[in-house]
Amino acid sequence: TCDGRPVYLPRVEFLLISRLSRSLERVVSSEELWRAAWCDDKPLNCGSLHVYIHRLRNKLRPYDLQIDVLVNVGYRLVRK
Repeated sequence: TCDGRPVYLPRVEFLLISRLSRSLERVVSSEELWRAAWCDDKPLNCGSLHVYIHRLRNKLRPYDLQIDVLVNVGYRLVRK
């Protein structure tokens, strides 16, 4: 939930936001986010990860949360 309202997320998006929220305002590497969602079942695909992050950004925007990208480093969840 955000602001007491339920936010419905598919499994992968939930796993990604769960990992980001444990490191609020700190950078989480792309590799670490990928492992959080897919374990070691698939090799890192930065394009796919970017698509999932884009979807999460759109869902979190109304709650004053944003996901920043640090190119070639990773992502971080921040409050606006």
